[in-house]
Amino acid sequence: MKRITFIFIFSLIINQLIGQDIHFSEFNLFPLQTNPGQTGLFSGEERIALIYKNQWESFGAPYKTYAISIDGKIKKKKWKNGCIGIGLFLFNDKAGTSEWKATQASASISGMVILNKHQIMSGAIQGGYSYQNIGNTDLHWGNQYDGMNYNPSLEGEQINRNSFGYADFSTGLAWYYMKSASTLSSNDNIWFNAGIGFLHGNHPNIEFQNVTDEKFKSKLILTACGHIGLENTNFGLRPNLFYAHQGNFNEINIGLMFRYMVKEESKYTGFIKASAFSFGSYYRYRDAIIPAIFLEYDKYALGISYDITLSKLTSANNGRGGIEVFLQFTNPSPFRKAGIINCPVFQ
Repeated sequence: MKRITFIFIFSLIINQLIGQDIHFSEFNLFPLQTNPGQTGLFSGEERIALIYKNQWESFGAPYKTYAISIDGKIKKKKWKNGCIGIGLFLFNDKAGTSEWKATQASASISGMVILNKHQIMSGAIQGGYSYQNIGNTDLHWGNQYDGMNYNPSLEGEQINRNSFGYADFSTGLAWYYMKSASTLSSNDNIWFNAGIGFLHGNHPNIEFQNVTDEKFKSKLILTACGHIGLENTNFGLRPNLFYAHQGNFNEINIGLMFRYMVKEESKYTGFIKASAFSFGSYYRYRDAIIPAIFLEYDKYALGISYDITLSKLTSANNGRGGIEVFLQFTNPSPFRKAGIINCPVFQ
C-alpha cells in the first residue's frame, strides 16, 4: 500500500495501540469479552449486561463500541459436583475516519467443577463469527496531493475488498474463592476471582487488500478481582487487575473501588430491596486514569466511568478520552447470596 496521509494513518495506528481489539476500561464488569471461562461464573442464574463506550470524540471521528452479553447456568440438578454455563456475546465497533466497522457474535460453553466448599474452577470454549468493513470516501491518500495542495478530484488508492468475515475461536480458565462472613450482612463476605483467557486462537486473516496474510494475533488476558468486606461495617474494598498481551503490545489496568452498603434486603418480607454504592478509579499504565462509580439496586447495576488521557495523546484531546456506560441485570438478586456461585454444593 502506498503512503497515506495522517488521518488514515492515525485511525489505523490507534486501532493497533489498543491491541487490534476492542477493550473496556471497566473490564471486570464485562468478563465474557476477556475470558470465556467466566461464562456462568457469577452469583445468580441469569445475567444480562450491556455496555457503551465513546472514545476520543474531542477530536476527529470518535470510536464507538456497543456490546451485550447474556449468560447463565444449566444442568444444575443433574450434576452433583458442578454445573454447565452457556453464554452469548455480541459487539459492534466503529473506529475513526475510515469508519472501520466490526460486528461479532460469539457463543461460549463452560464447565464448572466444585473443588471444595470455598473454591470452584471453570473452563470454557468460545466460537463466533466476525464481519468487518471499511469505508474510503472520507480518506485522504498520498496520491491525491498535486505537489502543493490536497486535490480531492484526484483518484485515491483502491481497496481490493471493503468487507470480509471470519470465524473466531477462544478459550479460557477461571478460579473462584468465597468465604462467608460470620455476620448476616452480605457486604461482609470475602471473595476472589481470577482467570486466564486466550483469544483468537485460530489466527484469522484480517487483510483488506487480500494480497497478503495479515493474521489476527492471538491475545492473552490475565484478570483478577475481588471483594473484601470490612466486617461489622458497611464498607468493602474491590480491587481489580487486568493484563493483556497481543503481538508487540501490552496493556495493564489496575483499579480499586470503595463500596458502601446502603441498605440490606429485608429478610422476611422482601419489601425492602438491597442497594450499594461504589466509587473509585482505574489506572491504565502510561495511558489514562479512569474515575468510576457503580450503583447496585436489587437485581440491577449501573456503572459509569470516564477515561482521562495521560499519554502524549493529551496534546490532541486535552485529556478527554471518553465515557463508558454499563448496565446489568442479574436474576435472582446477587445480594441474596452475595458472592456465592449457585452450583448445588453452594446452596
